[in-house]
Amino acid sequence: MNAKYNIPIFKMKELFLTKIKEEKEKRKRQRVLDRGFKPQELDEEGKPIEDPEILEEKEDFDRQKHETEIFADLFYKVQEVFIVGNFFEAEEEVIATPLNQIMIDSKRLPECVVHLKLQDNEKYLQRVFDRDAILKEHERVMQERREQRQKDKELARQEALANLEEGQELPPEEEEGEDEDPDAPQLQDKIQEKVDQLN
Repeated sequence: MNAKYNIPIFKMKELFLTKIKEEKEKRKRQRVLDRGFKPQELDEEGKPIEDPEILEEKEDFDRQKHETEIFADLFYKVQEVFIVGNFFEAEEEVIATPLNQIMIDSKRLPECVVHLKLQDNEKYLQRVFDRDAILKEHERVMQERREQRQKDKELARQEALANLEEGQELPPEEEEGEDEDPDAPQLQDKIQEKVDQLN
């Protein structure tokens, strides 16, 4: 349709999220400059500890107003465009305001909406559903959790050794079971979440 009417496609979601991230980094750098030099604290492993004064926004920072202004600026001097509307809800730490509210507040509501209905939902899911990417991300998260549990177990073991009285023996290590991490994210839940988004 954009080729037929010679109207460009406006990558609203990509541009919006990129600008939100850029502005957040700018504010973070400004907080570093405003505070001045301060030695960075390190954790037990020697890694830098993030300073809450730098990470957290100022108390008077209005996220909804800020997001609305950025959204409105995206459309400055933009004429006729096609916008792909699959703007799924972003995580709250990225965007705090619902998209429809941002569009209303910034006075950038579309003049026309085209709703395309699928005749074959299963074929659509097969075409756009990236199961491999979900599996890869799930395995990455699970590996991080396994490594963290291993570190925690070793730390507990070292503490137990330090507290042992002379002549005592260290209790045998328990084998790691499937239910040792009951709070671990479930793969099927992540898959269903993605399917629900595409539907």
